[in-house]
Amino acid sequence: MKRTVPFLVLAMAAGINAQAQWTTDLTTNTYMRQASTGDINTPLVADGPDGSTYSCWFENVSTGMYQLRMQRLDDAGNRMWPDTALVVSSHPQNSAIFRYDMKSDADGNAVVAFQDQRTGSLDIVAYKIAPDGTFLWGPDGIELPTPGTTGLAPVVAPLSNGNTAIAWNTNNSPTQTAFQIVGPTGTLLLANPMTISATTAAGRPTLTATSDGGFLLQYVVSNPGFGIPPGLMYVQRYSATGSAVWANALQVSSKVVAFFYFPRPIPDGHDGFYLAYNTGNPDNASFTDVYVQHVRGNGTLWSTDGTRVDTRNPEGYFAMM
Repeated sequence: MKRTVPFLVLAMAAGINAQAQWTTDLTTNTYMRQASTGDINTPLVADGPDGSTYSCWFENVSTGMYQLRMQRLDDAGNRMWPDTALVVSSHPQNSAIFRYDMKSDADGNAVVAFQDQRTGSLDIVAYKIAPDGTFLWGPDGIELPTPGTTGLAPVVAPLSNGNTAIAWNTNNSPTQTAFQIVGPTGTLLLANPMTISATTAAGRPTLTATSDGGFLLQYVVSNPGFGIPPGLMYVQRYSATGSAVWANALQVSSKVVAFFYFPRPIPDGHDGFYLAYNTGNPDNASFTDVYVQHVRGNGTLWSTDGTRVDTRNPEGYFAMM
C-alpha cells in the first residue's frame, strides 16, 4: 500500500495546447508547485470545472512531517490559488505515505480521502474543496473511523445523488474492506461503516458510481497460504442507502491476480464496468497474461474467466489500464 516515490518538482506534463502557462517545450513542464526544500510526493490529478485541473500531493515541510496540499490550474495553465498551494491538512502524518485518492464531483468540487494520525493512529479522513478553495466539509475535513480498528488506502466515488462513497482497507487481521457514505455537507450517512470480510484478507477496494445513487464495490480476497498469495476479485452492487443489491457478491473472474495488482475498473455508462487485469498465462506459467472482463449492472459477466486479449505464441503481457 505504501507509495513513496519522491518528486523534487510536481509538474504537469506537456500535451495540452500551449496557452499562457502551458508549454510545448518537452524539456520544461508547467509547475504546480516549486519547492525550495523538502520532498513532494504522490501527486494526483482530477478534472475541475471550466477545463481546469486539480492536483494534490504530500509535501515534506520538516523531518517526517508531511502536509497535504492542493493546487488548481485554469484551462490556460495558470495557478488559481497561491503559489505555495492550498494547505489542505497539516495534521500529524506518518513518516511514510500510503495510497490515497482524489476525484471531482458533478459540481466541480475536489474530494480527497487519505490517512493521517490526528487521533494518534493512522485512520481515514476526507475533505471536499470548492473551486474557490473553500473547505466545504470544514477546515479539518471529516474523520471516517472504523470501530475496533483503523483504515488505510481509501478510494473515492462521487455519487449521482450528490453523496460520496469512500471505501478503504481496515487494519484487522485478516484485512477487511469498509465503506461509508457521506452527504453533500459532510454528514456520515451510515451509523457505522459497512464491512466486508472473508476467511482471508479482503482488500484493495475500488468504487464505480451507478445512476441510482448507489455504487459497485470491487475488492480482492487473498487465496489461503503463507506469504503474499494471489487473490480472486469480487464485486457487489450497493443501493444509495448502502444496502447490498445482489444476493451474493459476484466473482469477477476465475483467474487470480497478484498481490501487487490494484484493479482499475472503467465505467461502461450503463451501471457496469470494464476491467483489464493481469493474470497467469495458460500456455506458459512463467509468463503473465492480460484478460478483460465486463461486469454488467445486472450482475452478469461476459464469461467466467473474462476474455483473453491475445492468444498468439506465449509471451508476457501486462495490462496498462
